[in-house]
Order: sequence, then structure tokens, then C-alpha cells
Amino acid sequence: MSRRKVALDTNVFLLFLVGLADRATIARHKRLAAYDAGAYDALCRLLASYDEIVVTPGCLAETTNLLDSDNGSRARCYQILRVTV
Repeated sequence: MSRRKVALDTNVFLLFLVGLADRATIARHKRLAAYDAGAYDALCRLLASYDEIVVTPGCLAETTNLLDSDNGSRARCYQILRVTV
């Protein structure tokens, strides 16, 4: 049986990562102004139907650049990345 994979772009991956770190931080993150906690919840429901999340090295690099622009959840996000990537 094949595993279902989904690829995320930078903004969606940033939303997912910041939400994992601290859901309340989404509303305060300047790069996530187009999203709210409800969007994060919807994303999690969508991702639950996949076996694996895939991001490209470029997406990962850009996401970490965007994390550096906001101190709110940066340390926790980096901790999550160290464990999962």
C-alpha cells in the first residue's frame, strides 16, 4: 500500500509550524495576517488524511527566514523542526 503524501508551500507550512508551536501566536505573527486559528484547525483536519508532509529545501529555508522575522514562537518552532526534520 502506498503512503499518501502532501507537499506544503512556505506560507501554509509556516502556518502549520507556528500553530504547532503555539496556536495563539498565529494571530500575532506578522507573516500570518491572512490566517487565524480557524485556518490552522482546517489545515490540521486536511493534513490528518495524509501519511506524510513534504517540504522542499527551498520551502524550509524560506520558512526559517520568516520565523526569524518574528520572535513570538521562533524558539519553539526551531525546536519542532529539530525533532521532525
